[in-house]
Amino acid sequence: MFVPVGGAVEGAAREALRGAPASRQLTPGMTDAFSTGVEAFDALPDVEVVRGPATADGVSAPALVLTDAGTFLAQADTFLAECFGPVSVLVRYRDTELDALVAALEPSLTATIHRAPGEDVSALAAALGCIAGRLLFDGWPTGVAIGWAQHHGGSWPATTASIHTSVGATAIRRWLTPIAYQDAPQEVLPPELRDGNPLGIPRRES
Repeated sequence: MFVPVGGAVEGAAREALRGAPASRQLTPGMTDAFSTGVEAFDALPDVEVVRGPATADGVSAPALVLTDAGTFLAQADTFLAECFGPVSVLVRYRDTELDALVAALEPSLTATIHRAPGEDVSALAAALGCIAGRLLFDGWPTGVAIGWAQHHGGSWPATTASIHTSVGATAIRRWLTPIAYQDAPQEVLPPELRDGNPLGIPRRES
């Protein structure tokens, strides 16, 4: 999260963390990887890691990682490494620093913009639209669903097939492979490609 210096988001995040429950990861390996990731944040200079309560062994306590724009940019490799689990990174920025922060981001599945009333975020939206598969405004990413409007994708390395969703009604298209037929006899062509257009579908011929 990139938040303006002096904003109310940091205080709200700290307060929410106090009541956030610990959670159990799917596998012990995921639990260990999460702990290693949070420890990597904790080892960085000028970084504060606030942890929520852990109720038992083998569960992952939620964590909030706080830093400033300069530290984030200097340690971008660590901050941008995936840490799968209940952790958020909060970066305080001044207006002149936001462009550099956005430019440092890698492709992702989603990006969210929260606006002040009347704020023009068109330039920011254009920049984030180049790296995120789903762009949200004044809200939070929903869960994925099997529907026609669902898009769960993004540019490499966020996904391996950036023009298709990995969840949703059109997800099967990720497995389609284009084939060109040259001088093929009619009987081997799919009906969609045969002379005379036996299926009566819209086609472009050249």
